[in-house]
Amino acid sequence: MAVPIVSFAHQLAEGIPVVTVDSYSGGRMAAAYLREQGAKEVALVLDEAHSPMSSRCRIDGIVDGLARRGNALAVIELDELIRKPLLLNQYDGLIAPNDEVAVQLQGMARASGRKINEDF
Repeated sequence: MAVPIVSFAHQLAEGIPVVTVDSYSGGRMAAAYLREQGAKEVALVLDEAHSPMSSRCRIDGIVDGLARRGNALAVIELDELIRKPLLLNQYDGLIAPNDEVAVQLQGMARASGRKINEDF
């Protein structure tokens, strides 16, 4: 093709520039934020059915930022939380894999009577 191409987040072919984010650093930043807010029991919520490969780097950053610094880190599948929403009550910090899951978790928390940014 005789048109310029730039790919976002995926390597399409040799010679095509890619614009991406540093997912690992993003994970570490999320972990640092939760630590600064006083979170001790953190759950990383995964949605394997809808998570892109870049999530792996973000997860590695979260693990490095929390678990290796003494914070508790549980890994929970979104499907399990949907089946057992009371599991949310065990944590004072949550990390969602994307905005859609974050909104879903907010709804679940509110439905259980928890106040976001107060209870967790």
